[in-house]
Amino acid sequence: MKQNASAKSAFTTIAVSPSVQQKAKAHAETLSVSLREFSEGALLYFVKYKLNPAEVNAVEDVPKEVHKLRNQVFSFLKKQEFEHLLPLLRQAYGLQGQGEQVRQQIESLHRQLEEVYLLLFKIKTIQDISLTTLYRLSGQDEETLAGVMKHNKQRFLQEMKQFTERLRAGKA
Repeated sequence: MKQNASAKSAFTTIAVSPSVQQKAKAHAETLSVSLREFSEGALLYFVKYKLNPAEVNAVEDVPKEVHKLRNQVFSFLKKQEFEHLLPLLRQAYGLQGQGEQVRQQIESLHRQLEEVYLLLFKIKTIQDISLTTLYRLSGQDEETLAGVMKHNKQRFLQEMKQFTERLRAGKA
């Protein structure tokens, strides 16, 4: 018996109106908890979430708060989009355009290089014709002429190789 008396003295009485007590009792029964467990849980909930029970309005205010928070989230997202995402996209599109320009410049250089090769081939052909004509006019035999042409061809190919390497290194 003494245990019950000391256990009862560990609790405190909280005064509420009879209508609130009836509502709390009915709700506690639907949750299958005692009125004490329901009351302690409700009070701890208010303490844990730092809520003022005197300011808790009707359930209709909750959707308004949710709507307000949703608008704040969307406003934040829009601000982030305009301040951060759109500038990044513009920059990426700008880089894409620059990439296209670089590609076009490379293609142009490639065409120019092909034109240079064609001109060099024409010059070599003219040089061979000129040398052939000179040697024929000078009375040299065909074997000497073939040796000179072979030497000139090797020299031409070597020069072309060096020219190409300089072009690739960006020094031509």
